[in-house]
Amino acid sequence: MLNWGYRTLPGDDAMEVQRRAEQYVAELLLAKMRTRHPDADIVIKRRSFVPGIKPEENQEAATLALQWTGGNRTYAVPYGTEAGIFRARGIPTVICGPGDISQAHQPNEFVAKSQMAACDAFMAKMIGWAERQ
Repeated sequence: MLNWGYRTLPGDDAMEVQRRAEQYVAELLLAKMRTRHPDADIVIKRRSFVPGIKPEENQEAATLALQWTGGNRTYAVPYGTEAGIFRARGIPTVICGPGDISQAHQPNEFVAKSQMAACDAFMAKMIGWAERQ
């Protein structure tokens, strides 16, 4: 069994990445394996795909998020989220939330109370905006 993963960056062609991986497996790995075991095989099955997204400051969602957080710019992050799936389907999307990625997904991870309070304030502003629509 061969397990591998790749997170695409905004602008990457995920199908090209997969094609190159399949070519590598077929032409190099599998060929070498079959010199010793002619019936050897490698099956590649994609389990998921999460496209990367670029910040879009002119989108209403980004404009509102900046307004509600007091931020002055958007920026890209080097980790995967479901945001790219929503954006690919035409849903205005931003990535925001409490905490710091450097403290996430590790032993003793935490989110500071001040970050939770900021998240609560953000959510209240979002709910107020939605109720006015």
